[in-house]
Amino acid sequence: MELVGRVTGNKFRSFLLFILLMSCCVSSFSAELNVNELRQGWQLFKIKKYVQAAELWIDKSEKLIRNNRSEEQLRLAGFAQVLAAISYEKEANFKSYRAWATGQTYLLESNIRWRDFQQIIHNEYEEELNFLNQASSGQIQIGIALLESESQQSSLLLMELERELALSHYQGPEPGLYERDNTGPDLLTAEVESKLAKRSYVARPAVLSTLDSDIPATATSRGFRDNTISEQPLSLPTVELAVSETNTISNATNVIVAPLTLATQNIAEFEVEIASNENESARGDEELQAKTISNNTRRVMGARGLVSANLVNNSRDRQIAQKAWQYFSHNVDSNTGFAYDTHDYPFSTMWGIGSYISALVSSQKLGIISTDVFNRKLELLINSLIRMPLYNQEVPNRQYKVDTLSLIDMENNVSDIGSGWSAIGIGRLLIWLKIVENWYPNYKGDIERFVNRLDLERVLKNSELNGTFHDGFAETLFSEGRFGYEQYAAMGYKLWGYTVDNALNYDTIIFKRLYEIDVPIDSRSGAHLVSDPFLLAAMEFSLIDEDFSRYTQKIYQVQKQHSLAIKRPVAQTEINLHQTPWFAYFSIFDNEKPWQVISFDGNNYPDYSGFSTHGLFMFNAVFSDEHSKAMMTEVSTLASDNFGYYSGKAYDGSVIRGLSSHSNGVILQSLLFNKLNEPFLNQDIKVVQQ
Repeated sequence: MELVGRVTGNKFRSFLLFILLMSCCVSSFSAELNVNELRQGWQLFKIKKYVQAAELWIDKSEKLIRNNRSEEQLRLAGFAQVLAAISYEKEANFKSYRAWATGQTYLLESNIRWRDFQQIIHNEYEEELNFLNQASSGQIQIGIALLESESQQSSLLLMELERELALSHYQGPEPGLYERDNTGPDLLTAEVESKLAKRSYVARPAVLSTLDSDIPATATSRGFRDNTISEQPLSLPTVELAVSETNTISNATNVIVAPLTLATQNIAEFEVEIASNENESARGDEELQAKTISNNTRRVMGARGLVSANLVNNSRDRQIAQKAWQYFSHNVDSNTGFAYDTHDYPFSTMWGIGSYISALVSSQKLGIISTDVFNRKLELLINSLIRMPLYNQEVPNRQYKVDTLSLIDMENNVSDIGSGWSAIGIGRLLIWLKIVENWYPNYKGDIERFVNRLDLERVLKNSELNGTFHDGFAETLFSEGRFGYEQYAAMGYKLWGYTVDNALNYDTIIFKRLYEIDVPIDSRSGAHLVSDPFLLAAMEFSLIDEDFSRYTQKIYQVQKQHSLAIKRPVAQTEINLHQTPWFAYFSIFDNEKPWQVISFDGNNYPDYSGFSTHGLFMFNAVFSDEHSKAMMTEVSTLASDNFGYYSGKAYDGSVIRGLSSHSNGVILQSLLFNKLNEPFLNQDIKVVQQ
């Protein structure tokens, strides 16, 4: 998930063109209303110099319209007066009333009411939040460098003001304010000026906006192979593939797939017979309800994992695992132990580190690497986590230079400040550190040293997940994650004893009917419905609720039905590309439209429509039905010569030649799950109490 786009050589020209295109996409509101004029007052407000901030905004307002009472100037002046009213109100100062009244006068003179102005602010906030979440969820870094223009900085500042002050809900100062004798300097003291100059990070206020559009979602899951079974299991033809024969899963539709021969038959040539009985097809979602199978069907794994270090007894599985491990043989720094997120591109993110740990553990358990090699690599990696610099001395930065562990900014340059953090990426890392601690208890002390370094107060403010971007000028903090990713990552914090209740609810979920299946989607902007978080949760832990399990069933079943309808493989995941835009979501739903290929900037790339390699492996590991086995026939066509597996294949037949730690790490952990037949963290795992 945490991808860094590559901009090298001739491709830099494409990147510059992309910047120009994005510059044209800045909303007309932020372009016309340059709120950068109000930034200094906001800096005062954030350090609780409320009266000074109000006076600065009032002074700015008067200067704006002294010689020019255009509509644009009047609106900015009115907005400055409203901010002054809010600032005075913080001190219970009756001057808030005068500023509020003046602001309303200026806005009316500019031919707009405050409530209409609020709606414009809210729409602008939604636009920017959508962009930031797409950039964050895609773990893309290059897009944020686009925010350097004045209009884009203005847009970010407006977003921050709305986020922290809930401007779209503000209806004016409360009654009963009184006059205060506010003494002290009107301007910043030298000490405060010094702090601002050295530290352009923006502290988060104690009270957050409660915009309806900013309410997080929730969830939790169980592994399907050990807790679900179909009411009437389908008798499946035998397909000779590297899969466990013990796997069963509910078959929610009356579909018969013709047997395939691996040597000659392509998945696109499925001969599908869909039963036409209306009574059967009307059953729809009802058959998605799974029953819990008895405990005696599970292979119980002790709290320390399996003693055996050689689970691969199938030559085909071993070849697949060795091929996937090739990626990490060529893309891990020998001095720091950090893995490249994408092939031959020496930057790493916390999501990518989590994927690398999953590859390390899986390869050791599967016998692909020796225990000695495993220990050397893991010790080096954990030591680097312990000593690497943190963003603002709080949590890991969004991105690191692999060979030096240096913080990286939004332009992929080494930076003393960094670029912010991703709560989603950190969450995946914490999940895999908990798995390592549980299976390899001799690493417990070192892992806890790293976890204890983290200051998660702002990351988990209000028991939700919050991410940040720092553009080199100021920090923007926002609610991070959407349905699926949000719940999955939240479990990483929960496993370590943190409260994440607001990231573990379903308040923002709505349902879209597709192939007679009610598909759960996030109603908020910036949401991409893909398979990754649901299937990763099924393999890695069993602590999320049965609703999440049911949703995961639907996620698979709707893709299965689409595959049968188009007679092609369908595996919708996040995916690394080998050319611009470098990263995309193969979305089941995106902006309530099905089967989209959406990049971090929100653009659709239909030419990439196809399926994901690691998606095939996840489906076959977790569900292992006849359909998932049949789709696995494509795997042999997706191996690179020396660097693991490519990302996927487009429906025009071309291979998507992206290479990433995420894809190859997920392939390895899918093979491990296929052998263990249960989640890596069992229900009896106790979380740390903070």
